[in-house]
Amino acid sequence: MIKKILVPTDFSAPAKEAFRTAVHLAQKGGGQIYLLNVVEPIRSYVAATDGMYIDANVEEKYIKYLRENAQGLLDNMLQDNKPGDIPVETHVELGSVFAIINEMVKKEEIDLIVMGTQGVSGLDEILIGSNTEKMVRTAHCPVLAIREGVDLSQVKNVIMPTNLKEDQVKALPFVKGLQALLGFHLHLVYINIPNDFYTSREIAQRKAAYLEKAQLENYTFHVYNEINEENGILYFAQDHEVDMIILPTHQRTGLAHLISGSIAEDVVNHAKRPVLTIGLKHLKS
Repeated sequence: MIKKILVPTDFSAPAKEAFRTAVHLAQKGGGQIYLLNVVEPIRSYVAATDGMYIDANVEEKYIKYLRENAQGLLDNMLQDNKPGDIPVETHVELGSVFAIINEMVKKEEIDLIVMGTQGVSGLDEILIGSNTEKMVRTAHCPVLAIREGVDLSQVKNVIMPTNLKEDQVKALPFVKGLQALLGFHLHLVYINIPNDFYTSREIAQRKAAYLEKAQLENYTFHVYNEINEENGILYFAQDHEVDMIILPTHQRTGLAHLISGSIAEDVVNHAKRPVLTIGLKHLKS
């Protein structure tokens, strides 16, 4: 199922970890990797610090330098990580990071994006967030966010919170495919919160209907009571020494995102373990 993996890189330590993770997945599943660096253009005739202007010719030379430098760094990543027989294509593209990534996802029929993340918090989270967090919101395929020091070959236990609604069932074929690839035990968790509280009897009824459609194997179902969904996910992961988090997400944007926010983006920012987000609205059928 995971045959084409896109790794956008800025050559940071987490991005290099993401590439190593992608190599591991490609080796397990017989896939190929697209290693991408995006050069974001500067506008022609932008004001310089001394009040002068940079003409188009200077900008063109600068962009050429950035492209050549990026290609050299991509080549070094391949030499340092030795992907063996795994096919790897390197790409240096000019444009907006998010637009270029989604264009490549569509053009190459990418199954999974693997990105490094350092996470953000406090004022940085409010003002700028992170590229990976923004990618979670806009990506047209699942996104695996990787932190430095992660070894995906050691993933044994994975949490997937569920609302026990039918809309999440369509994320399960991808989850099952990844489970078959990595062999992990799945902890399916219903986070019971005060603002959306269900009794034990109600949860049991919804669970039965959900699991009948889900047809899962190698899993355990849990109910975890917490003040909000994000805390429930992160605390459950800590309590059960979970190695990875899987989050189906509706990828809200615009006013809906401003009002309700995104649990997936918050977890990507704050989790200390890999987070796989599966955007339901762009999911391949």
